[in-house]
Amino acid sequence: MTNDLTTKGGKPPAKKQARAYSDYDDFVVDADWLVDFINIDLTETHEKLNRCTEKIAAIRAGLREPNADTEQEYANCIENLKLFKKHMLPQAEETLKRYRADLDYYDRDELYGEENRHGVRGVKRSVITMQMIALLDAFNNTNPGNPKVFCKLLVEEILASKPTALALESARRAFLRPPVQKYSPQISEVHAAIAVQDKKWSDRFSVLSRCQPADSIITDWHEQLDHTQMLADYTQEAEAKKRQHDLEAPKREAERQERERQHQEQKRIREDEERWRLLKQEHRRQERELGEEYRDQDRIAYLDPETYDEWMRQITLIYLKDPFGRRLLKALNQKHANANHKTTNGHAPSTERRLRSAEPSIESEYRKPRTESKHRNKSTEQGAPNQ
Repeated sequence: MTNDLTTKGGKPPAKKQARAYSDYDDFVVDADWLVDFINIDLTETHEKLNRCTEKIAAIRAGLREPNADTEQEYANCIENLKLFKKHMLPQAEETLKRYRADLDYYDRDELYGEENRHGVRGVKRSVITMQMIALLDAFNNTNPGNPKVFCKLLVEEILASKPTALALESARRAFLRPPVQKYSPQISEVHAAIAVQDKKWSDRFSVLSRCQPADSIITDWHEQLDHTQMLADYTQEAEAKKRQHDLEAPKREAERQERERQHQEQKRIREDEERWRLLKQEHRRQERELGEEYRDQDRIAYLDPETYDEWMRQITLIYLKDPFGRRLLKALNQKHANANHKTTNGHAPSTERRLRSAEPSIESEYRKPRTESKHRNKSTEQGAPNQ
């Protein structure tokens, strides 16, 4: 099976040093550990130190009120920073150096061929051939229809995709580890595995810069954790803000007073609107009650004389001793007189005269039968001969 694999790219490049098979796994573990260290441990420590230092610098510059909790938080942050520099940072420096040495070996330039027309460079044909031999020999059930054609096509497909040496090595190892691969992989499965591993290495390289030297990266780590310089920078910035804050104090006070004046003006307007609304509501209520009173008086004033007298007698007996009732009787009497409801002597019944008399006399007076008016008697006498 392995004799059918073509090696047109020549012999594979000689390795610099003999490496154990498990060294590559250790290299991947170091890479993942460094990614977690930078994204989690170093980032959290730097952000917490940055936050505490900014608060303490603002307090010392006078921008914030002194706070015992802030002072204690800054002290705890400095203590944790000392422990971090003593234990975690040396381990990270050692791991980074070891990772860079392994990266220079497993991803060395001798494994890559020339760039294509798009400027992309992939591993050589001989490297791909060796990797596929190791992969297919690991499955004892590899039995393609035409082994020569299958192996040649497999190498050409992988060569056309321009994989990196790290992605190719990681993909080959992934087929040999859980989940269990019962049968030899197809060409499409090899493509998919290489794509997955290439994405993982791209994520690692986005954190672990390949262009920056290891010593420069370690220097950046120490600069991020230099709390002395950080405190000096934040103190200088806080003092500048304090000076600017003092210069703008009169302007802020004027703006505050203007906001307060506008607030009071709006409050006064709302109170006036509410007072005006209540006044209008009371005015409408009074107009409604007055209108109802006038309508009642109009209905009473234009009653026929007999109905009016009977109604007046009942009202007089009820409201005779009530001052409000007396005023109401007087108003009704005046309304009735204006409607030209005349009695026998040609005038409306005098309510005031009735009010001055005692209740029995008023009742007896209203019990007397009404006499016809002189005008009606004369018209009757003149109209008798005609009848």
